[in-house]
This record gives sequence, C-alpha cells and structure tokens, in this order.
Amino acid sequence: MFNSLFRKVFRKFHKRKNLHKLVKTATTKISSDILNLTEEKGEALSVFRKTANELGNINKELKEKTDDLIALASFIEEQKESAKQMMSDNEAVRTKIFEIIGEK
Repeated sequence: MFNSLFRKVFRKFHKRKNLHKLVKTATTKISSDILNLTEEKGEALSVFRKTANELGNINKELKEKTDDLIALASFIEEQKESAKQMMSDNEAVRTKIFEIIGEK
C-alpha cells in the first residue's frame, strides 16, 4: 500500500516537474521569440526611416535640378527673343541699304 501510494505521489510530482520544465522551456522560447521580433521590428523601422530620408534627399536634388532647368529655360527664352530682335534689326538695315542703293 505504501509502495502504491508512493508511486502515485511520485507520478504526480514527476508529471508536475515535467510540466514545470515544459512551461519554463515554452516561456523561455516565447520570450526569446518576442525579443527577436522586437529586434527585427527595430531593424525594419530603421530601414524604412533610412528609405524615407533618402527619398527626401532625392526630392531635394530633383527640386534643385528643376530650379536649374527653369533658369535655363528662362535664359534660352531671353536668347531667343534677343535673336529675334537682331533678325528684325538686321532686316530693317538690309531694307534701308537696298533703298539707299535703289534696288528696292
């Protein structure tokens, strides 16, 4: 009878001891997984932050290039108007020359 009672107590204790080990192992594993996921989240956020900063830098460079293109377009327009004025002035002088020499 004592032997039977001892076996029952030992089995319950042994099952609880194994259960305790299983719970402890599972808790440690979950804790480790959470820590790894937290680190991965931090790394992912860092990558997103870096990407957002890079996009900001790209936009800044594009704005500078756009400003340069606007200035260049303005310069070209001024040169075009100047060339048109020269052509007009040249045509007026040409016409006068032909009038003076009597060929028109």
